[in-house]
Amino acid sequence: MAANNRGFTLLEMVVGMVVMGIALVMLATLVFPQAERAAQSLYQVRAAQLGQAVMGELMGRQFDRNTPNGGGRVTNLNCTKVTAGNDPTAWAFLEDYNGYRGNADDLLGNSAYERFQLEVDISCNTAAVGSTNWSGGAKVITITAVAPDGSRYPFQMVRGNF
Repeated sequence: MAANNRGFTLLEMVVGMVVMGIALVMLATLVFPQAERAAQSLYQVRAAQLGQAVMGELMGRQFDRNTPNGGGRVTNLNCTKVTAGNDPTAWAFLEDYNGYRGNADDLLGNSAYERFQLEVDISCNTAAVGSTNWSGGAKVITITAVAPDGSRYPFQMVRGNF
């Protein structure tokens, strides 16, 4: 055999492939979770935007069916649905949204939040909410955005009766 033969032996090739396989497996375990985390971040951002949009929509609704014309304090707070029908874009009073479970796009009347679901719960409080005493009472609105992957993002706001 000549001393200047060059190349790899079969053993060197097998060891090289094993090392390469281990490196690829380690790289894959680092890269694939990053893609999942990127999707999760996107869902969080979209849920935050959705929460803000729904809060804005609900802030534009009449506080209570008993609100006097021109505004003023409501003597008896109502948290029971008043308006009939299943079209949230036609509901006039805040309490109409109580118990809503459905598609975010149906509530907002557009298709900006495909596959996101919403849950809206409204409760009437006649005393304190947190550390604030609401002498005329308040409505606590809890909005939960449910992302396509099932992650739940709750938001809460308070509308006072004054």
